[in-house]
Amino acid sequence: MLYWLNIDYPTNVARLHREDCRWCKPSETPLKGVGMIKQDGGWLSFNNYKEAYSEFKKNYSNMKWQPCKTCRPG
Repeated sequence: MLYWLNIDYPTNVARLHREDCRWCKPSETPLKGVGMIKQDGGWLSFNNYKEAYSEFKKNYSNMKWQPCKTCRPG
């Protein structure tokens, strides 16, 4: 199972979802990427919770860490 980290610069939130979550909808837009970061952020995929959290701590620790309250990853 993949985990998706939604980096959202406008809200300053990094939200983690399991791929089977109903709120997990990675999609490419002009301002948000999938597998890459654009102006408003992006969706990044990871193999497990630990990898996603490590990426957050390394590159996005100035944002709020918020695991999804619906799918409860980790």
